[in-house]
Amino acid sequence: MKTLAFLFPMFCNIFGAYITTGDPTMLQMAMVLWNAVYSCIGFAAIYDYDTKVSSRTYFLRADLMMPKEAPYYKVLTTGNDHAYLQLLRTNKFIFDRIMQHVREDFKLWRLGFYPDHSPRPGPVNMLDAPAVIALTLAYLGSTTQARLLELVFGVGHAVLSRDLHEGLVELLHALKLMEETEPTIPNAANMARFADAIEAEHGPCPYPGVRVWSFLDGLRLLAKEPSDSDLQTLFYNGWTHTVGIVNSLLFTPDGKICMAVVNVPGSQHDYSISHSIFAALASPALAAGGFVSAADSAFCSAHTNTFIAAKVGAFYVVLMLRLSQFCSLSKHHCTPPPLSDFVPPPASVDPLNPGSQKRRFNVWIQAVRQSVEHGMRSFQSLYCRIKTALPADAASRQQILSICIRLHNLNAHFLANHNQVTTQYLDGMLR
Repeated sequence: MKTLAFLFPMFCNIFGAYITTGDPTMLQMAMVLWNAVYSCIGFAAIYDYDTKVSSRTYFLRADLMMPKEAPYYKVLTTGNDHAYLQLLRTNKFIFDRIMQHVREDFKLWRLGFYPDHSPRPGPVNMLDAPAVIALTLAYLGSTTQARLLELVFGVGHAVLSRDLHEGLVELLHALKLMEETEPTIPNAANMARFADAIEAEHGPCPYPGVRVWSFLDGLRLLAKEPSDSDLQTLFYNGWTHTVGIVNSLLFTPDGKICMAVVNVPGSQHDYSISHSIFAALASPALAAGGFVSAADSAFCSAHTNTFIAAKVGAFYVVLMLRLSQFCSLSKHHCTPPPLSDFVPPPASVDPLNPGSQKRRFNVWIQAVRQSVEHGMRSFQSLYCRIKTALPADAASRQQILSICIRLHNLNAHFLANHNQVTTQYLDGMLR
């Protein structure tokens, strides 16, 4: 282009001189320059075409198989659970159960009919309702790029984008109709059952009267940078030097997420976003039964007078994981309440003494600590899409996270042998 910018003005000057003087030499020079300009224009057009073709990140319709010949169709028609788990991150029973709750209007529309079963004008969709839900599950369960999903489902980029948008809406609607997917705080009987399972696996808590029934942890996820500079500042985390969101998840020994706070700007701290969880746990029934939720020191705050547990109102609701971390209160700048307010005083305060209550508590709580890591790993490994940068739009992020949480609960309910938390405590819950 620089050569063209240099030659064209020269051609204009020489051709203007020929018109003025009528010199045939000027005409010959002008013709030579015009040929050079024409050649540059042709080479620029060829280069631009090659660049567009090489930078294309999607397949054309001619490059793809028809959907009925694509790999996904083979998986859905054979009904092999192993193939379902590989592609959709769930088995055939759960997939069929989801399809039972998908709206009939949506199924008919994808087949080319109105809700009254009359045919609608226009072309029929390439993917029917089961294929759209399968596409959505495959998208959430992988980090693969869109062009690979185009190959697997045999649809072009525009169709893939449209059907994925519709699939996310319909999948969330179907999951909300399924009771087993709802994140809910269990009743006192189930809390006692969960506490029994934890004590059967790890033994009772060294502090009498304390019964852990769930595990609380934070999860940071990446998000695309918002276009607004103020929002970028809000979502930027100076500790990790990334733009993202922060979430708090409460797991139970049956592998489910019973409560979650998600899609909070990444500049917030784990403790500051968990007030709704603390409020839900601060009930007289929980305090009377000694039920607490294990958490780590990220949920300790100078504003809550924290020592062994975070205090909300009159109740200690969150048992901290490492008691030794709270012996150094300088970083929290708070005065701990007396231990007698919550548990009997320890027999020994020497953390290096293997027989001390504090040391036994640290060893015990470290074993319990692994359960929340197993839960986080199960949640993120099944739905790998959340490991990529989530959309900048808050509603789209909320939609994806809500679907992933409900799908996690659904798989934990029906696929206990595929959830590490459930398999660890299954024997204790069956007793």
